[in-house]
Amino acid sequence: MAGFENLSEVAGADLPFDERVAIAAGVLNELSDQIVAGQRAAMPPDVYHGWARSMPTVTVELGLIQPAEETEGDVNVYMLRRPADDHIVPWRNKLHIPGKGLLFRDQRPDEDDFSGIVERVLGEAEGGLTLTDRPIQYRTVLRTGARGPEMTARLIARVAGAPKAGDFYSVGTMLTPPNSEQLLETHDVAIARVRTAAYQLGLV
Repeated sequence: MAGFENLSEVAGADLPFDERVAIAAGVLNELSDQIVAGQRAAMPPDVYHGWARSMPTVTVELGLIQPAEETEGDVNVYMLRRPADDHIVPWRNKLHIPGKGLLFRDQRPDEDDFSGIVERVLGEAEGGLTLTDRPIQYRTVLRTGARGPEMTARLIARVAGAPKAGDFYSVGTMLTPPNSEQLLETHDVAIARVRTAAYQLGLV
């Protein structure tokens, strides 16, 4: 827990477990009310990570692609590198397809409209990328990783431009050791499926 060396420093830590559960439930409901009211974007990181260890979270991964003109049958996929001090130790410095957890504010009247979360994912490039197509959902997966269980909707879209953060990588090159060792867990499969989807959907 951020800011505390151990649980004994938290006010009320010596209360019976049932009472602490009641307090936690009250705080969670208060946080949810703030999110619904637009006063808060998401749960505090400590709360989110504790929840995500055992309860499936809903995420969206966006496979942003450009043609790999130098290699026939390949595509370049946009990836970011996780920070060196990542909260999730196995993810530190690993390359990954950008994605976000679904937030309350991402909801749209049209259930097929992912524009809210797509805008947030594109924001990770810090400018420079422009969608040339509407993203297409090509797969939904249920997996368990270092953060916990996730239900992930995978989208793919062509983009133009050059990102200010992150970069494009050849899928074929990144699937070859030792480059593959730089990939975040399961992302070898993820980027291979981005490449397959790109060809199946006629995007390259």
